[in-house]
Amino acid sequence: MGGREWFANRYVLGAVALTIALQAVAVYAPGLRTVLKTVPPKRADWLVIGACALMPLVVGQVVRRLRATASAPSA
Repeated sequence: MGGREWFANRYVLGAVALTIALQAVAVYAPGLRTVLKTVPPKRADWLVIGACALMPLVVGQVVRRLRATASAPSA
């Protein structure tokens, strides 16, 4: 998948941006933080969050390459 394909669907990008913004507000806005009983993540927590968020992308790419290799004609 080329770099341009990642950004081709503006609706998906908008949904991702909105989701991130709403989650940030829920964690960092003092009023919502009290109501929702959330706490800001620490630096180590962000590393775990980032790794978990990237896992579907990594697994998807690995599966895609394995399928491409399996379906390629052998010489």
